[in-house]
Amino acid sequence: MPENTNPEQQDDIEPEVVAHSEEEELEAGCIINGSSAL
Repeated sequence: MPENTNPEQQDDIEPEVVAHSEEEELEAGCIINGSSAL
């Protein structure tokens, strides 16, 4: 897909992906830490 088609859409998607990645990492970390502690 061409990158220069919808620069506005890319901007909207970029922050969403970053936030999701961070949330997933935090959730995974919490779950892993909890399991390890138990």
